[in-house]
Amino acid sequence: MRVPLLASLLFVAAHSAAAQAPEGRAAVRIHLAAGAGSSTTVASAAATRDHALGFFRRARLGYGVRVTVIGGGDQAFGTADPDIPRSQREAVLVRSPLAVAANLEFYSSLRLLGTVAVGFDIDVVGIGAGPKRQADPASGSVADSSARATGFNLLRGGNADHGTLNSEFFLAVRVTPRMTLRSGLIHAVSEYSTSASRALGNDRFRKFVTVPFVAVTLDR
Repeated sequence: MRVPLLASLLFVAAHSAAAQAPEGRAAVRIHLAAGAGSSTTVASAAATRDHALGFFRRARLGYGVRVTVIGGGDQAFGTADPDIPRSQREAVLVRSPLAVAANLEFYSSLRLLGTVAVGFDIDVVGIGAGPKRQADPASGSVADSSARATGFNLLRGGNADHGTLNSEFFLAVRVTPRMTLRSGLIHAVSEYSTSASRALGNDRFRKFVTVPFVAVTLDR
């Protein structure tokens, strides 16, 4: 009697967990992520709402708001304006950069097998802020100036991007009906605007970073 009873209890528990998991309906999720590289750290918090697609409900698409903080040690930022010729592009050394971005993001995931899924999310538009930082010319040929995180963020694609934007490529494993662990790569860009214009009037400088990250997702 004990074995059938135990098997029945396990079946009921598994069925209850599956019924509670929000994979078959619209879901609101909270995401907390952190990543680090050799000279850059990235942390973010996001709230998203996504919906199941298709008959088997394996694919999900959604949207949300994400706040990202990108910081680290002294770093060189290159010319951001894509219209400036390569021969006249330059770099500035931003001291202890710290950029904060609040952006609208799109979110997607695809359940592969059981509780395992892969996904991708990307910032689209928002605002940036951060403390004033010293920006020294990497070449030493231009007077020093200060810099702040660019105030407007917009995904335009590649070198045409404007401001500070975050994206994640991840593998996710659901560990409880309401909690998922994620890991993968963050690909982000942070951008500063200097108080003094440089070559051809440019005052925007950016840096792309790709770092590994871990995250936890909580379903409401």
